[in-house]
Amino acid sequence: MTKGNIITEVRIREVRVTARTLWRHVLVATREGLVGIGEATFDAAPADMNRRLSRAGEALVGKTSDEETLAALASLTQGDMADATIFSALDQALTDLRGQQAEKPCFLLLRDEAKAFPVALYANINRKTRSRRAEEFAANALEAEREGFQAVKLAPFDALTPELAETEQGQSLIAAGIERIAAVANAVSPRTALQVDCHWRFSPRAASRLIDELAELGVRWLECPLPETVANIDDLARLRRQANTAGMRLAGLENLCGWERFEPFVSGGCYDVVMPDIKHCGGYRSMLEIARRAEQHGVAVSPHNPSGPICHQASVHATTAIGGHERLEIQWRETPMFESITTPGAVFDNAMSRASESPGLGMTLMATES
Repeated sequence: MTKGNIITEVRIREVRVTARTLWRHVLVATREGLVGIGEATFDAAPADMNRRLSRAGEALVGKTSDEETLAALASLTQGDMADATIFSALDQALTDLRGQQAEKPCFLLLRDEAKAFPVALYANINRKTRSRRAEEFAANALEAEREGFQAVKLAPFDALTPELAETEQGQSLIAAGIERIAAVANAVSPRTALQVDCHWRFSPRAASRLIDELAELGVRWLECPLPETVANIDDLARLRRQANTAGMRLAGLENLCGWERFEPFVSGGCYDVVMPDIKHCGGYRSMLEIARRAEQHGVAVSPHNPSGPICHQASVHATTAIGGHERLEIQWRETPMFESITTPGAVFDNAMSRASESPGLGMTLMATES
């Protein structure tokens, strides 16, 4: 490793997108003037997230940008979700650097025989729908369909919790969510796949009733119905069987880091699709390992990706390296900043994205920040 590959600085850059969304990025600079970038966006970030990220970054200064450097921080993958996010962001940035130094795009760095292809996307319309009215969900779904998206996803069960799910209040919240789903189902073409994200808000009994109701609306994908605890593995496996019989797939596991935490749920038959997130799962290599092992169990991989343009580009590179055929999530039209804060700008054409074939990630962050 040459002298110029020494890491000289690790910086944090934040972009306030909406009142709800803050994109957090980490930039790793080397002595030769290269800068690698990763995304560390975490909606539930603790108050000391930046301090923890800075401390981890300081541990890299003076070291080279090879894979062994990050191994010194591997204990972060055994910590909480904030630690996993920090590790994952640094992995993204160092992979970007190694790609630039090798003059290879990230996907080729990860898998020599990989070839760039158009990655089909599905539109997560949830954050674009700020009023939460059923008619706004329907209008956004229809607009996404007109842009070429053949699948849309919404998370309609606001304020519901597993503890409330069996109560009168919970039933009212569930009914409001089903009304939103029905409005979308009635607005879009039958050819557009309808996906519903429950955000772990249901009890097992309420989730079972939900599957029967959603089957009548033509829902094809149900995500995260129950809290993802080992105690719920049997119930998740049962719900998967029920969902499959009703013509839908069960998906989940967006918040876990490393195959060892995915394994009990995959081997337990909980999901048809697992959703590792490049921001939380331990970075690129971890995502590829999760995908490879999940495939051995007959389980598909569709990366979780309701994030900014840096994470989106990283997820496209990872999907290209995996070579999978599942659609990739995109946080559809939450903000115009998605397409304006990077060079080149993040683009998706006819509901598809393609990995840059420039060295590394193939994208840099512009100076706009909050």
